[in-house]
Amino acid sequence: MAAQELIHTEKFSSREKSTRHTMHFKLTIFLIVANIITFGLVWKNSGGDPNAVVADHSIFSADISRISVAGTSGAPVFSIEQQDKSWRLTEPFSWRANPFAVNSLLNELRFLDSSSGFPVSEATETGNTLASYGLASPAATVTAKDTAGEHVLKIGKATADGRSVYVLSPDGERIIPAPISLLRAISQTPEELRIKEVFSLRPYEVRSIAVRTAFAGGSEQRIGLVRSRRENPTGGSASTWRFETPISADADTQRVEKLLGDLASVTSARFIPNDPVVLDQSGLKSASMRFTLEGADSSQTLLVGNPDPADPSMLFAKLESNPAVFTVPAATINEWKNAQRDLRDPYFFSFDPEYLSAITIQSGNNVLLLHRLNLAPENTDGNATRNGDSVNENAALGALVSPSPEMFPTDGKSQKNPLYTSWQMPVAPGSSVTAPTDVAPEVIATLIEQLRNLRAWRAAGADESALPSDLRRLCEAFVADVASPEEIRQMKFDTPLRIVELQFRKPGAAGTETKTLTLAPAVAAGTPIHAKVGTAIYSVEKSILDDLSVQPSHFRNRIVYALPAGGKIVSVKLSEISADKEKILYDQTLPAAETNWETLLENKPDPVSQALLKLVRGTGTLVAESFLPDAFSRTFRYDYMDSGAPEGWSLKLEIGVRLAGGGKNAPATTETLTYYLTKRLGGTFQLAGAPLQNCIFRIRQDLIDALHTLVFAVAQDTVVPNLAKPQPVADPFSGNAPTSR
Repeated sequence: MAAQELIHTEKFSSREKSTRHTMHFKLTIFLIVANIITFGLVWKNSGGDPNAVVADHSIFSADISRISVAGTSGAPVFSIEQQDKSWRLTEPFSWRANPFAVNSLLNELRFLDSSSGFPVSEATETGNTLASYGLASPAATVTAKDTAGEHVLKIGKATADGRSVYVLSPDGERIIPAPISLLRAISQTPEELRIKEVFSLRPYEVRSIAVRTAFAGGSEQRIGLVRSRRENPTGGSASTWRFETPISADADTQRVEKLLGDLASVTSARFIPNDPVVLDQSGLKSASMRFTLEGADSSQTLLVGNPDPADPSMLFAKLESNPAVFTVPAATINEWKNAQRDLRDPYFFSFDPEYLSAITIQSGNNVLLLHRLNLAPENTDGNATRNGDSVNENAALGALVSPSPEMFPTDGKSQKNPLYTSWQMPVAPGSSVTAPTDVAPEVIATLIEQLRNLRAWRAAGADESALPSDLRRLCEAFVADVASPEEIRQMKFDTPLRIVELQFRKPGAAGTETKTLTLAPAVAAGTPIHAKVGTAIYSVEKSILDDLSVQPSHFRNRIVYALPAGGKIVSVKLSEISADKEKILYDQTLPAAETNWETLLENKPDPVSQALLKLVRGTGTLVAESFLPDAFSRTFRYDYMDSGAPEGWSLKLEIGVRLAGGGKNAPATTETLTYYLTKRLGGTFQLAGAPLQNCIFRIRQDLIDALHTLVFAVAQDTVVPNLAKPQPVADPFSGNAPTSR
C-alpha cells in the first residue's frame, strides 16, 4: 500500500511539474508578444508626428534634425544634418550619409530615458563626483537639435560590468546609465557614416551620359550618349544607346551598360583634407575629364583631375556641386577615354533577313545574282496578293514565311529554315550561270549571317608606330563617318573588290528597298581592306571575301545525285585508271536474294564490308563538300597545295542503279553512274568528277575513308569477299597485314 501511495505521489508530482512548465512557456510567449506590441507602438510614435515625444521621459523628440559629436578636446569628430528628407555629413566634409549608420545613432538618442539613472546630488551625498563617472572631462560630447532646441549630452566612462555607459543629462542634473550601444553609435568614423558611391543616380535611372575629355595642347573630345527604346520585330521593346555627339550613330548598348554600371557604382576611396597644397596638385581647377549623368529630374557631374601622388592608381575627383575632394580608381575612369571609338556599335551592316529578296555580288565584270523564291508575289500596284486577311500562298513560289529573328543558321538547321531553303541562281547579264540552279541552304545561310554580323575591325596597324599617321588612321575600325569624294577615291573604292547589293521587299509595300556594301582593297601594306556603306567607311577583316564569291559553284546545291523514288543501288565497281589502261580493284553486285545492302552488311564487322556499306549510303545521296569552278574534263589535273605536281584522275567509281518500273509496259531499267576520282591528296581532301552533272567537287570524309579502305585492302592483296558466295574474309588490319602505309 505504501509503495502504491509513493507511486501515486510521484505521478502527481510529475504531472504538476509538467503543468508548471506549460504555464511558464505560455507566460513567456505572452511577454514576448506584449513586448513586440509595445515596441511597435513606440516605433510608430517615433516616426509619426514630428512634434511627438517618443516617451514621456525621453530626452529628445522624434524629429532630430542635426547631430554633432566632439571628442575630449572639444574638436568636432563629425556632424550630420537632415536636408531634403535625407541626411548629409557636414563635418569633416560634405557628403551623403549612410542611412543605416544614421538610423542606428538616431535610435540610440531617441530612446534615452531621463527618468532612469539617479540625480547628481544623490551621487554627491555618497561621496562621488562627476569625475567618478568620467563626466568631469567627458570622452565625447553629443549635441543634438530637435524642435525644442539644442541638447548637449556628455558621455562618460563605461560601467563596471561593461554593459552601459554613463551619460550626463542636458540639464546637468541626472546621471543616466545608457546602453553601451550608444557609445558604439557615436564612435562611428566619418568614413563609416558616409555613403561610398559617388553618384546617387542608379544606372537604370540614367537617360543620358556626357563625357568631356581634355587633351594636352588644348584640344578636347566631347561625346553624348542617349538612352532610347527600340521596338522588337516580335513585340515589346528594348533599351538601346545612341551617340548624339559628335556623330549620330548606334552605340554598343551592351558595352555602354557595362561601363555605365561601373561608373555609377564608382566609390570614393578616401577624402582629401582641406589642404591648399594638395588641392592645388589635384588638377581639378581645369579637370581632365568631366562626366555628367542625367536622370529624369536630376543630374550629377563628376570632375576628374590628376593622379594621387600617394597612390597613382587613384585619381583626384570631386562633384561639381560639392567642395569635397576625394579619390576614385583610375581604371574605371580610363575606360571612357576612347569612348567615341570603343563604344560605337561595330555591327554597321545589320538587317532583318525576313524580307530579303535578292543578293547581287559583283567582282569586276563578273556578276552573280541570288534570288529568293518563297516571298509572296506582288500585284501590279505593288501590294502583296491577299486572300481575305492572309497572304495568298503561291504553290510555284512557296508559302510566305514569317520567321522570327532568332532563326539563325547553325549546323544542320539551315536545311529546314525557310529563310534559306528557297534560293536560286538565275541566268543574268554578267553571270556565268547557264541555267537556273538551286542554292545550297547552308551556304546562303552562312553568307547572310556573315553579312549581318559584318563588324568594324580595328587592325593591328592602328597601334603600329612605324606606320605613318595617315596609314594608322586607316587601320582604325571607324575610318570616316562622312567621307569626301577625294577620300573615297584615295581608298580605292573606284576599283572595288566587291559590290554587294541587298534587296528587300515587304508584303504590302510598293517596290523594293536596297542596301549596298562596297569593299575596297588595302591602300598600302599593313592596312586592312575597307567597307563603305553610304558615306561611312569602316575597316573589315578580309575573310568576308571568302563568302562573296561570284562563282556559281560556290553557291550551288551540294547534292550531286539523289536516288529517285523506288531506285536502288545494285552494284559497285572501283577501278584504277591511267592514260592507257584500266584495272578493276573491286567489283560487287547485290545478290538477287537480298533486298538491300544494309541487311546484308550491317552485321559484318570486317572493314571491307563496312566500307562498302558507307560507299553505298554515301552515293545514294551524294553530297559534295564543295564544288570547283571547273566543268568536268577527262584530262583535268589538280595541283594540291601548289606542290608543283598536278594530279589527274586515278580511280573510277561506277554505281549501278536499278530504277523502279512503271508496270508491265515499262519494266525496271538499270543505269550506271560514273565518277572519276583523284587519289587521296590529303587526310581530308579528295576530288571527284561527275560527267553526267558536268562538275568537279570535293567528296566528304565518309566517302574518303570508305574508298581508302577498299583501295588499301586490294593493295595489301587482301581477299575481297564475293557477297554472292560468302567466304572467309581476311582482315587487312590484323595478323601480318600492315596497319598503315
